[in-house]
Order: sequence, then C-alpha cells, then structure tokens
Amino acid sequence: MHFDEVGDIKVGWDPVTKRWRSSHNAAEAIDLTGDSLPPLIIPGFTNAQGQEVVIDPSTGEETVIPKINMPGLGEISITELYAMGQDKLRDYVMELMLGADGLYGPDGSYQELSNYIKSGRDNHFALPVIIYEHAVEVTKGSNSIYNTINHGNGSEIQIPEAGIYFNGTPTNSVLIPIFDEASGQVIGWSNIQQGTTIATYSFIFSPGENPTAHQIKQRTGTFGTPFFGGDAHHSFGILVSGQTTQVTYQNQGAEPLLENGVGIGSEIEIQHILETGSITELIQLLMKLRLLVLYPDEIIYQN
Repeated sequence: MHFDEVGDIKVGWDPVTKRWRSSHNAAEAIDLTGDSLPPLIIPGFTNAQGQEVVIDPSTGEETVIPKINMPGLGEISITELYAMGQDKLRDYVMELMLGADGLYGPDGSYQELSNYIKSGRDNHFALPVIIYEHAVEVTKGSNSIYNTINHGNGSEIQIPEAGIYFNGTPTNSVLIPIFDEASGQVIGWSNIQQGTTIATYSFIFSPGENPTAHQIKQRTGTFGTPFFGGDAHHSFGILVSGQTTQVTYQNQGAEPLLENGVGIGSEIEIQHILETGSITELIQLLMKLRLLVLYPDEIIYQN
C-alpha cells in the first residue's frame, strides 16, 4: 500500500509484531509481498459420514465441524445454512435480531433500532463462519491483521508527515466452505480476516433461545462487552455485513485501511465466492487475491 501524499511511504505487514507498519518507521521488518500473511485457502473435505472437515495446513490434523443448534431450526450444519439460500438465510437472521432481548436505539427507542435492522434486509448479507483462530488466541499471537485508519493525532504506528495512524483491531480468522456443486462436497475453506467490532451490536444466543443483544462501545485497550472471538469457546457465528465497504462503514468513525487495495478481497469478492457455481471461476478470482477481509456491522453467534 502506498501513500502518495507523503511520497514513497509504503505500508506492509510486520510478521514480528503482527501489525501493519509504514516504511517510515520499520523499513527492514515489513513484508511488502504478503508472503507472511495467513493462507487464503485452508484445505478440507466432506468425509464419508457427510461431515465437513478442516485440515490444519501446518500439522495435517483433521477437525470435524460439529452441527450448530440454531433457534427455530434445531441442529444444522454450516453447509445446510448456506443451502438455505442468501435471501432465506438473511430473513431468518434479521428475524432473530428483531426478536433479541436488551436492544434499544441511541435515543432509547426500540422502534428506531428495529428500523435500523430492517434496513439490512436490502443492503446487507449474512455470512455463516467458523472460527479458525480467535482474536484473543495467545499461543499463535494476537494478530491485528484487520486495520482501520484515522487522521489526526494518535498512537499506534503513526506516519507523522501525513498525520494519520492505524487502529489495529484484534482479528478472528474465520472460514467459509468452498463447495463443488457437481458433487455436493466441501473441497476447502476460504480464510477471512474478520476485524472485531468497535461500535456496533452483537447478538448472542444459547441453543433454542432467542438472542440477547449487546452494544459494543469504542475499544480502549480491552473490550468491556462480549465480542465474537473474545472467548476461546466461541466457534460459530453469522457475520452481517453491508454489500459494499461504503454501506458497511456508514455508521463507523474510522476508515477502512485494507478494503479496495490491490490483492485485498472484501464484501464484493466474498459475495462472488458465495454466488459462483464454477470452481474454475472461483480459482481465477482467488488467484488475484492475497487476503480476504471483512468488518461486519452486526454479528450473531452461539454462546
């Protein structure tokens, strides 16, 4: 990434600190090619019992993905959720959010928030994911692969000439299945770097119960409210995101740093992955990318 306004200042991934840095203050350490970034594809398959399996690319260990107990649906696999189709899945998720306990709008009005959620029917999509690496994973380092950018005074890896700085947010690594529609088999998983929410809503459900809603406040070092990936037991959630970066960020105070960059896939590319029925077309798309990122507006996840 280049910042033209300050000359030849480049931004790359620092594999040591697990953060984005500028060439201004980390000239030797940053990775400008993306070789040290997480893999874009995680291997996997559907086994003889019809279960979805993830293969750890570093160890070869196989993990069977369990079914999820969804409110109103009962036990269901992540692939069965995708088989519902985007329209039906989105409507189901919206109804769960509208029926959540504890949610009120900025002025204390439930109706205002209700309208806010309903607006998502037209310009948002629902993305069921499983967590591959948690945002608070200690053993593998606390990655902040997802970043936003602010202008003005601040901390965190500043580029003084431009007066801008990066907000590194803890990053979940989440997976969505890649299907071969001809065989009905999972043939792998797309790995998405999901930034944790700063100022939006989380909907947490226990099996068979409607969700309880929490508003995530601005992060100051740590989160004071629950967030997806903040607990080692979190394994499944549905990310609700705008169809475009502009829609996703309409209520946010920062700007996205990664989206729309060369080799960076976000909302549009992720939707393309969901919609394409051609493995050849999918491979051609993924060959153009080095990273998939998503910063969802709302998240509904299993407690």
